[in-house]
Amino acid sequence: MVVVGMSMAFAVGDGMDDDDSVMEEFEVDVANSPEGTNECKEALKEQKRVCKDAALAVKDTCTQTADTQSQACTGKDKSECKRQVEEERQVCFKNAEADKKACVVRSKEERKLCKEPSPFTTFIVLSEEATAQVVVDQPATILKQIQASQASGTILVGLPVDAIDVHVFSVSEGIETNIDASVTVTYNATDAQVRVDNIPTVDLNIYYTIPGPTQEEVIQFVIDSKQVTVSSGFHFTNVLARTNIHPLPPELVKLEHVVDGVRTSVQDITLIDADGDGFIEEITWIVPHLSTEIYLIGLNTAFETARADDPTLPTGWYVQTDGSSNQDDGCLDLGSWILTNQTYSGVNGAMYLTYLDIYGCGLKLPSFQPNVEGVMNMTFNFWSNFTSPSDERDSAMEIINYGNDNECHLVFNATTIIEQETCTATITNLGSGWNLVTVTDWVIYSPTEVIALFITPPFILNQLGEEGVMIFDDMKVTLPS
Repeated sequence: MVVVGMSMAFAVGDGMDDDDSVMEEFEVDVANSPEGTNECKEALKEQKRVCKDAALAVKDTCTQTADTQSQACTGKDKSECKRQVEEERQVCFKNAEADKKACVVRSKEERKLCKEPSPFTTFIVLSEEATAQVVVDQPATILKQIQASQASGTILVGLPVDAIDVHVFSVSEGIETNIDASVTVTYNATDAQVRVDNIPTVDLNIYYTIPGPTQEEVIQFVIDSKQVTVSSGFHFTNVLARTNIHPLPPELVKLEHVVDGVRTSVQDITLIDADGDGFIEEITWIVPHLSTEIYLIGLNTAFETARADDPTLPTGWYVQTDGSSNQDDGCLDLGSWILTNQTYSGVNGAMYLTYLDIYGCGLKLPSFQPNVEGVMNMTFNFWSNFTSPSDERDSAMEIINYGNDNECHLVFNATTIIEQETCTATITNLGSGWNLVTVTDWVIYSPTEVIALFITPPFILNQLGEEGVMIFDDMKVTLPS
């Protein structure tokens, strides 16, 4: 397709004094008018009309400018001043007419192009699908089947901009013949253009490879789950997704599909017990279609948001003094850690009540495995109203990972990161007393090693008579990908 493009600019005020001139531009663009069609001719008729309308608009501006300048003429030279203004107005009119004529002439010349046929043969796309099972994070080979309106011509076919390994075959009676010698692939900012010259048959198969769907995994502690987001710019169907989980009995393994905040149970999943110990370490499932789909997998439980034995605590969270087990100790009876809806995110968080803590009770978060080497990141919101501490460490919370090789040690209070080891942390003020802690550069060396986070409280505050609280909200860990 030949692109017809034209631009016209009128300058108002030609011949007038520079200080009094008024510059206006009228841009006319008929790019992308389709040749060989009535639409092309209609577009150029419209172009001609725009040429005339633009000239009239310029003349109106000429008149307005002249009237303004004429009113400014005073004194004994008033008549001479008005005469000069009128002369300049007439010059402005002539320039507008000249530009209009040039515009119309160009329009007539370009109209001839409407009679020229398109250099490319038309075609229809019969199908465009993957040649094999699409798997998350693996390249996918796509077959695009097209049917040209006639043989012997030239076709131009668009592919995704990240398409590589492009190969074209002619198809006759079900037999493919490679015709790569007649193929030119050109990449631009938005797509790849495949040009095939002298096509021997009307049926063509175009194979190309693109990156497969990607998968992001985020641990959401408050609902004891891992969020898995599968996405792609290509509309893949029937994508195989998989994720590793902390070993669980089969009856506790659940997968949910999240659409517009509504969670629906996915029944068709494959449970994998790799070591035969009766516990599930991996699950797979099919994502029916993309671009972006979100799933939740329970970490240690079956998605309850509050513990069955203690509804004041989130599922999978345990109150204890040492952070070494998935059970409570005497701390549970104190009630120093409870669920709260007083959060920044709007979802439930965990509140620490200093005045009830006589043992130094910490909070053990649900355990999980990264399963992939790389860098892990963590974020959470927190709020506190401690008033009595005189030392910054008196009101400090400490987050410890008992996951051995994958260490990250963090000490912070309401305003400051006091200590950070083998990871990097920052605090951002969110307003209204809320802060965001962002932990980065948390390197995972042993992907199968369990991450067991334990929040230790500022126990000394109880002895100081502190009655304030600290709230943890929306704690998430983004796993390496």
